[in-house]
Amino acid sequence: MATGGVGSIMKTCPFSRIAGRADYSGSGLRRKETSGRPEGDSRFAAGSDDLSPEATVQYPRQGWGVTTDGESLIAGDGSAIVLFLDPDTFAIKRSVVVRDACSEIGFLNELEYVDGDTYANVWQTNYIVRFSAQTGAVDGWVDRDGLNPNPEKLVYPRVLNGIAYDGEPGSRLVTGKNWPSLWRIKLVPAAHGGKQQE
Repeated sequence: MATGGVGSIMKTCPFSRIAGRADYSGSGLRRKETSGRPEGDSRFAAGSDDLSPEATVQYPRQGWGVTTDGESLIAGDGSAIVLFLDPDTFAIKRSVVVRDACSEIGFLNELEYVDGDTYANVWQTNYIVRFSAQTGAVDGWVDRDGLNPNPEKLVYPRVLNGIAYDGEPGSRLVTGKNWPSLWRIKLVPAAHGGKQQE
């Protein structure tokens, strides 16, 4: 079992076991490590090393992904807006709108924070967008075209969706919903013009 920093995979099991309800699902989960936990009805479960529920908190928005910069939870709701939340109360501290030179970038899903930048899957595309956690300004794109191991079978809703960082510089771990494989990709500048891509 790997432990520690942002993006580490600690343990896996069906989310319904963690939440205690078959109608719950989870995406971009982070273990909460604080002593005081709010009480209430839940959409999030804070788990220990054995993934048993410890507490629940109210979260009145859709959860399309969550990560942390070590001070805030960084959460998406499927729009172009990314919220920075207090990790104890889930109160909104601030927000950014993710946009490139042309427009806002919506359908942000599955977030990962690495060294001041946030990476987000753009739902139902082959792209990950990289943006400043301070401003929301897009500063890069990751093209994952060609990763689907079975394009005939792995179609919606089994789309590219997972992003993780395990501390290895210049790489990310990526996968899709219910895909049998996890890839380590190396981020390199694109050889062609257009949007800055990696």
